[in-house]
Amino acid sequence: MKIAPALTTVAALLFATAAQAATSFLDQSATAMATSHWQQAVQASQKALASSALTPAETLIALNNLCIAQAKRGLYQDALAACSKGIALNPGHFAAYINRGNLFAIMGDSRGALADFAKASALNPTHPTVKKAVAINFFLSPSQTGPFVAFNTPGAIGMKQAGAGQTATAE
Repeated sequence: MKIAPALTTVAALLFATAAQAATSFLDQSATAMATSHWQQAVQASQKALASSALTPAETLIALNNLCIAQAKRGLYQDALAACSKGIALNPGHFAAYINRGNLFAIMGDSRGALADFAKASALNPTHPTVKKAVAINFFLSPSQTGPFVAFNTPGAIGMKQAGAGQTATAE
């Protein structure tokens, strides 16, 4: 009896199951956000992040969803932490800077907001959401903030999918 191949097969099945569960939590988070069920979005995002089966791109999606859902619930410090983790994971991710800039604006930190909007603009100056967020936050009253940026696919976040043993990179 060959034990090593059997263990490899079992490990592969367990990982596949964990990956499917993580993807399911990401889908649940996206659905909850689309219907403004912010607490459900938080819970699903946290469950996805607790999985060790997420790719770097999926981790960034989960962190962004968590950032937005926490912000919509008024939990600005928690949202800020999620956005900052996303930026640490991919410093070239413009949407995370927009979302964190919105949080800084909401919290009254105009310097933090301006720095993040400038960074988002430098990373992706022609993206319509970047233009809108920058325009709203630079020219309107401090009580108004720009749009939060949601995404649910790795291509939408400016990351290339990585193959096995590779790291996702900003496009």
